Amino acid sequence: MKNLLILLLIALSSLCACSREESPVDITKHPPGTSDASIVVANCDTLKAAVERFASENGGIYPAGVGVDTSRAGHTVLELLPAGGLENPFTKSKAAPVNGAADSPGEIGYVPVAQDGWNVGYVVTGFGATALVATLSNLGSPEEAKVIANCFLVRQAAEQMFDHYLGYPYEIDYPAFWRLRMANAPVNPYTSLAQYPVGRTAGSPGEIGYVAILRDDVPVGYVVTGYGADSVIFALSNLGYSREEAIVASNCRTLQRSVEDYANANGGVYPGTAVCSPGVAYEAIQMNGWNVGHRIIGSVHGSEFVEMFVGVGASRVRDLFRSC
Repeated sequence: MKNLLILLLIALSSLCACSREESPVDITKHPPGTSDASIVVANCDTLKAAVERFASENGGIYPAGVGVDTSRAGHTVLELLPAGGLENPFTKSKAAPVNGAADSPGEIGYVPVAQDGWNVGYVVTGFGATALVATLSNLGSPEEAKVIANCFLVRQAAEQMFDHYLGYPYEIDYPAFWRLRMANAPVNPYTSLAQYPVGRTAGSPGEIGYVAILRDDVPVGYVVTGYGADSVIFALSNLGYSREEAIVASNCRTLQRSVEDYANANGGVYPGTAVCSPGVAYEAIQMNGWNVGHRIIGSVHGSEFVEMFVGVGASRVRDLFRSC
């Protein structure tokens, strides 16, 4: 009987040893006096390690969310993290990372980046007292990763306004109450300065652009663009656009706002011509010799997918891809 008990104890010890070998990623121990921001950064490192382990178990494909899907080994990202979650230094309690960009003190966020339907990368963000203090990614430079994270912050602000008001906002500089609102401006990684998104396609390093897509003068969606060191590197939309389509749609709205400003300054008369970005076409609508409206068309590879009319009748947007 004694020998049997000894064998059982040995077996249990072996199981415990195996479970330790299969344990989640190690959590960083924070010595006394560690700053809150340093703890947030360490938590981002811990989440990144869990995400990378998930991908190693899943043929290099990253998760759609921290608790959304499981690897081929049967783990979610949450299961690969230390039990109880990560310590929030501001609330002094443990919490799981969120799906999306972090936007409250001590929060850690995870955002997948997809290409052709596959999650090929990610951005992990950590929020300090008033702004992001950490941005980790397997894609591009640290600055470009921060630009991508800022794009998601702007998208979250637009979606939160939709949840509260059942409608998407106009651009942040739009002269009306119904415009994009953000509690904290994203920090431009190239200048280290807080910078609210501009109401056009992003066009300078670190800049984030937000434009509303209208139907009958009411925003039905949006496009968010992020500019890296020398070009637009990221685009988001709720309208099902590809990256290329989203950038063209944003350029269409940017041009639309420009010619509307021209008309407001010239007694309602629109310009006869306009400088257009690739994929964008402009046509003035005349009546009795006056340019009383305009037509803007966006196309990708010769296929039209956005059409905007202003000045004659109501503004309208058509998604020709969906109607085909």
